[in-house]
Amino acid sequence: MPTLYEIADELLRLSQSDELTEQELTEQLNNLVGDFTTKAENIARLVRNLESDATAYDTEAKRLADHKKSAQNRAQWLKRYLTDNMNCLELKRLDAGLFKLAIQKNPPRVVIDAEAELPPQYLEQITEIRIDKNAIKDAITAGATVPGAHIEQGESLRIR
Repeated sequence: MPTLYEIADELLRLSQSDELTEQELTEQLNNLVGDFTTKAENIARLVRNLESDATAYDTEAKRLADHKKSAQNRAQWLKRYLTDNMNCLELKRLDAGLFKLAIQKNPPRVVIDAEAELPPQYLEQITEIRIDKNAIKDAITAGATVPGAHIEQGESLRIR
């Protein structure tokens, strides 16, 4: 069976042809229009199937994203649980079979208490105002007081 493009091309050629009688032309055009309609319907069905597949993929992607988020939350909860219990027993290191557990200090991070109180030298202006946390951290580490910000250092569990 010819392709949709070939059928359309043949329909155009026949409609501009003077070689056929009116009856022959009508017969061939009717055949080609029927073929064209069948092809068009089949293509429309395929489009619907592909759109349906795309919707199913979106649904599955959302379901998997929900599972991913649930697994991440559960892992975080378990790490906090383990960290809390190690801290309760004053264990900073633990050899646990296949794993070596250690509670270590995280790198210091800047916490913004009041953005409006920050001096202008710690603000970056691109198209919007952004806080330059590295400059604030450097200033506080060097002994300066930055109104509206302080440094915090937390802990997290490392599993190797």
